[in-house]
Amino acid sequence: MWLNGQFAVLVLLQSAIMTTFVAAILLTTRGQTTARVIGVTVLVALSLRLYFSWLQLLTNPHWRAIVAPLIWIQFLSASELILGARASEPDFRATHADQLRLVPPMLWNLRRVGTRWAVKNTPASPNQSRARFIWRRATATVLAYLVLDAMLLAPAPDAALVSIQNQTLWDLRALTPEGCVFRMIATASFWVSVALLLFIINNCGALLSVICERCSASDCPPLFGSFANVTSIRQFWGAAWHQCLRAVLTWHADLLADSVFRIPRGTVLSKYTRLWLAFMISGLIHYISDVAMGVEPSQSGSPLFFILQAFGITLEDGFQSLVSRYHWNGREGTWKSGRILIRLWLIGFLVWSTPTWFYPQQRLGVDATSLLPLRIIPTIIQALAR
Repeated sequence: MWLNGQFAVLVLLQSAIMTTFVAAILLTTRGQTTARVIGVTVLVALSLRLYFSWLQLLTNPHWRAIVAPLIWIQFLSASELILGARASEPDFRATHADQLRLVPPMLWNLRRVGTRWAVKNTPASPNQSRARFIWRRATATVLAYLVLDAMLLAPAPDAALVSIQNQTLWDLRALTPEGCVFRMIATASFWVSVALLLFIINNCGALLSVICERCSASDCPPLFGSFANVTSIRQFWGAAWHQCLRAVLTWHADLLADSVFRIPRGTVLSKYTRLWLAFMISGLIHYISDVAMGVEPSQSGSPLFFILQAFGITLEDGFQSLVSRYHWNGREGTWKSGRILIRLWLIGFLVWSTPTWFYPQQRLGVDATSLLPLRIIPTIIQALAR
C-alpha cells in the first residue's frame, strides 16, 4: 500500500475534496448557485475517483463495505451544506484563520451539532469535563469492542438457513420452525452487532477529535437515543437509531420532491413522497455497501429493506389516524394493550423485513472474524486454556 503510491493518491484526493468543499463554502455567497453547483460537480468527480481508489486498495470485504458508503455520505453531506443549508462565510463569525479551522470538520458533523442546522432528536450532550468525556467514551468503546469481538466467536450459519427461500417476505408458511427461530435470533444479533460497530466507529472519531482539541465534549452527543420507549418504526428510525443521515437524506429527498416532481408542500402526497424518497436514498447508500462487500447487484436486498421501512411507517400513520379518529386511545386499558401490541408489531416487522437486507451478505460466506483488526477475546480464551 505504501510502496505503490496508492495511499498518496487517497490523501491527495481527500485533500482535494476538502479544499473544494471549503472553497465552495467560504469563497461563494449563498446566492451564487451556479458556482456552487460547479463545486458540487467537482466533488462528484473527486468522490467517484476516491471510491474506486479505495476499492482497489482494500481487499477485506467488511472494510470495503464500511468505507464505500462513507465516501458517498461525505459527498451528500457536502452537497447538503453547499446547496441545501447554503452555509457561507457569515455563518462562521471568526477570523479567516479560524474559519479555515472551523469549516472542514463541518463535513463530518453529520448531525450539525452546535450549528443553526442541528438535526432534531439528537440526544443531548451530558455536561462533563474533557477528561471525564475521554475516560467514559474510551471505556465504553473498549467494552463495546470486546462484546462485538465475543459475538464474532459464533459459528457461521448453515447455508440453508440464509437461503433465498428462507429470506422470503411473503411465503412465510414455507419457513421451518428452525428457520423461524434462526430468523429471530439472527435479526437480533444483526442489529446489536451493527449498533456496536457504529458505536465504536463514532466513538473513535469523537475521541480523536476531542483529544486533538478539534472540538469539545459538548460537540459529541451520544450516537443513539433511548430505545426504552420506542413503540413504532417511525420512533425507531427517527429518534432511537442514529440520526447521522437525517440531514443529508431529508434535504435530497426534499430537493427531488419539490424541484423534480414539483409536488406542493403541505400536502399528504408531498409528506409521504419525501418520506419514501429519503428511505430510497438510504437504500441506495447501503446498496453501495453491499456491492462493495461482494454481493451481486441483483441479490442486494438493501433497497427493498429500506423501502419496506417507509411502507411500515405509512401503515403506522394510517392506523394511528384511525385510532385518533375513533378515540380508541381514550380508554386506559386500550392504551396499555395498544402499546404492547405496537411493540410486538415493531419487533415482528423487523424480524420480517431484516433478512431481506443481511441474508445476501451471509450467503457470501465471508469470514466474520476479519471484521475487527485486532482479536482480543480469542487470545484471552487461548491464554486461559493453556
